[in-house]
Amino acid sequence: MTAEAHRQAAEDIEKTILPHQAASYAARVVIEGAWGAAFPWIAFGCETKHQNHQESHARLGTFLRREARGSSRRMVGGH
Repeated sequence: MTAEAHRQAAEDIEKTILPHQAASYAARVVIEGAWGAAFPWIAFGCETKHQNHQESHARLGTFLRREARGSSRRMVGGH
């Protein structure tokens, strides 16, 4: 999936849950929707910044730490 497709997916999820935020009975769905939108936003950010992203939630933390370390190394001259 491209960065743009991830951005669109996240925005679509957000637009879907937005009208339900005021309804107390829908709180769980709104929270789950926000959580669901987070992953495509993370993928969009990673693809935009690192030209790489994780396709699944599995080991997402490991992937993000690895990308952050690589980014830090590139900023200080590749060490």
